[in-house]
Amino acid sequence: MTETFYDVMRRQGITRSFLKFCSLTTSALGLGPALVPRIAEAMENKPRIPVLWLHGLECT
Repeated sequence: MTETFYDVMRRQGITRSFLKFCSLTTSALGLGPALVPRIAEAMENKPRIPVLWLHGLECT
């Protein structure tokens, strides 16, 4: 079974503030409050996809 983002959050002890986290994520993305339940559902059920971040062509 693949691990979901919610599983990772639960393992790290984040359970009580899950909907608050989804609300903050929704507002940070500039989405409306009607999408909070969809984000919560996606984080609970969708598998966690690994991301590889490569820095290139930066001026720093």
